[in-house]
Amino acid sequence: MKKILVAFKETLIRGIVFMVPLMVILILIDKVLDKLKELAIPIADMLPYHSLFGIGRAYWAVFLILLALGLFMGLIARLRIAAKISNWLEDHLLHRLPGYGFMKHMGESMIGADKGSAYKVVLLKNEDSLQLAYAIEEVTDDLVAVYVPSVPNAFEGELLYVSKERIKETAISYKDSIKLIHCQGRGSKKILSGKL
Repeated sequence: MKKILVAFKETLIRGIVFMVPLMVILILIDKVLDKLKELAIPIADMLPYHSLFGIGRAYWAVFLILLALGLFMGLIARLRIAAKISNWLEDHLLHRLPGYGFMKHMGESMIGADKGSAYKVVLLKNEDSLQLAYAIEEVTDDLVAVYVPSVPNAFEGELLYVSKERIKETAISYKDSIKLIHCQGRGSKKILSGKL
């Protein structure tokens, strides 16, 4: 009975720790969408048509706002001070959110923003099998920090420190590895062909 209570408590705490950052993000998104709606109404009223390609002018107005914001933020991101602020926020705040680093690298890889920052896809030798993993960094000459994702949710997994001899390098792209994880290995023959 005691083991069941301990397992229940650990599961509940893990769930709360996982859920709180997601709830904060959802609340922030909701607030941003409310502000976008307020901005979109006057812009939508200025557009000369009621709908274009079956899409209402309010949606076009939101699209134009997001496009303008994206360009503006892109210009700001080019500034040296913006990079320093962004790095400070990541180092002191964002990396404390569960899964932030992994999501950031995955997002960058998916859009091709920073190919150099994506984790190296490797296969981890586990007795008689190989397991898809990501080489995070070399800890010592013989020890490597490796993240082993869960299937089908790559945002959950284990951090292991393993010897280099247990790692098999691959030519699998980060994007393809995520596809394999989400599809529970379906399409492995096509994706892995010539990359092992």
